Amino acid sequence: MSTEEEDEDSALFSNELMLEEMRQRRQPRTTQMGEPIPRRIEKKQPKPAVEWTKAILMSFAAVVAFTMFAWSRRTRYLARKTADFKAMERCNLETYPLWNIHEAQELNLSNCNHIDLPDDVELWSKFKSLKKLDLNSNSLEDLPMAMAVLAPSLEILFLSENKFNKVPDVIKKFNRLRVLSMRGNFLTELTSEQLSISSLVWLILTNNQIAKIDANIKDLKLLRKLMLSHNLLSQIPVELGECKDLELIRLANNQIETIPTEVLLLPKLAWISLSGNPLFAFKTPANGEKVIKEEDVEVNKSKILGKGASGTVFAGRYEGQDVAIKVFKEHSKGSDGNSEDEMAINSIVNHPFAISAIGVIETNGKKEMMVMKLLKGTNPLGKVPSFDTVTRDAGPSPKMENNMDEKTIMRTIWTVASALEYIHTSIGVCHGDVYLHNVLIDGDKVSRISDWGASFAYDRDDMEQADLIEKIEVLAFGRLVQDLLSWHSDVIVAPKEIQELLVQIVESETAERPNFRMIKEKLSFIPETFGMPGLLLNREL
Repeated sequence: MSTEEEDEDSALFSNELMLEEMRQRRQPRTTQMGEPIPRRIEKKQPKPAVEWTKAILMSFAAVVAFTMFAWSRRTRYLARKTADFKAMERCNLETYPLWNIHEAQELNLSNCNHIDLPDDVELWSKFKSLKKLDLNSNSLEDLPMAMAVLAPSLEILFLSENKFNKVPDVIKKFNRLRVLSMRGNFLTELTSEQLSISSLVWLILTNNQIAKIDANIKDLKLLRKLMLSHNLLSQIPVELGECKDLELIRLANNQIETIPTEVLLLPKLAWISLSGNPLFAFKTPANGEKVIKEEDVEVNKSKILGKGASGTVFAGRYEGQDVAIKVFKEHSKGSDGNSEDEMAINSIVNHPFAISAIGVIETNGKKEMMVMKLLKGTNPLGKVPSFDTVTRDAGPSPKMENNMDEKTIMRTIWTVASALEYIHTSIGVCHGDVYLHNVLIDGDKVSRISDWGASFAYDRDDMEQADLIEKIEVLAFGRLVQDLLSWHSDVIVAPKEIQELLVQIVESETAERPNFRMIKEKLSFIPETFGMPGLLLNREL
């Protein structure tokens, strides 16, 4: 081999060695399991100037945040410390301290007589969270437009017992207003022009001088509760039948001669009061069988058992027994109806599952007092509707919340249905206020319907109208059963037959609902219901 060839081989061998050495150097390190160990990537050391800048900025931000927090706390402390609560006058907004005024959700300015409401936007704007404002009994005739700044939060407004002859213009600005009460004013017309049609669900206009309801009432699409008793209405517009969400309407003590079928066919209407109108004047009960002579009763006016809008209940004695005697206020005007009608209905209702008066007392031909059993150990099954529930009971009464069993619930459905079947079929009376808060349960767990303040007698001979009036109350009964079952779902699952019957009862087509005689008949065939109707009816209750 020549020297050149040897040199060439030597070079090749040297290159192979170098390549092998390079491969060995490049070969990654591995664990004992043969897995490669990732190479450490050394981070670049940050520059000291950048780190110092970041630290200074973060420290500055923390100092600023702390300063702002401390300043806000100091401001609140000083506002509270400097607030002169002693100098504050409840009926003078300008004396109100600023401390926490923006958090106030309710403001009571009722019974201030001649209150001066400032037309001051800056002042009213401080009440940023105000939801409920009570201005009852203040001789007010108008409201300042500056109050429009309350629109983002105001939901409930009371303006009762004032001197308004029209709805204040500013009310239309309250686009979140749900409840408006203007009871006891001097309004002459109901029109939606000054109302918040986008939010109003509950309108109270009892005891005004309203003689006309404008056709634009149909614009109140969300209206669920309308109180118009004790006005001067002679006609109800057909357009009211376009308020499809309307569930409760009070029209007692007006001058109504006819009521449109469109109103009686409203799909959600469940509670209605029509007493004291020419429409059913000839059906108002005359002296019933339960008239008591005044000299036969002892009234203990030193012992008051209760007070209400229509009168006072005193302890008394009748035929050797302790009784409760309700003395009605003269010309009392409750939201539901007249005291005269209430006493008249009480004088004819006579059923084991209906609590009515023992008798009524007449003085100079006028019914002025009502003698009732002194009920002991009874409790209502529900709580009256709230501003949130509007037309539905607010829930079970405190003593009934965890004190109902399946048998008691089913028996309650039966007893209420029995009482309602009796008043509609036998005496032509609509209760008008069928709620669980008007159903009282005794120590034997027997439930009875009470409170005839919204009731009225109607003409059973007018079969078409009578059928619709009864089936409006059928829906109210359905709502009562729904509430009873839902509140106590932990102790009862409604039998299939009850569920199927309930679907028929709450049918949106009013005429398609069963009447109370049908309901009672169907209930009597449900095994879980009772096996006890005869036993209950034969008991001396």
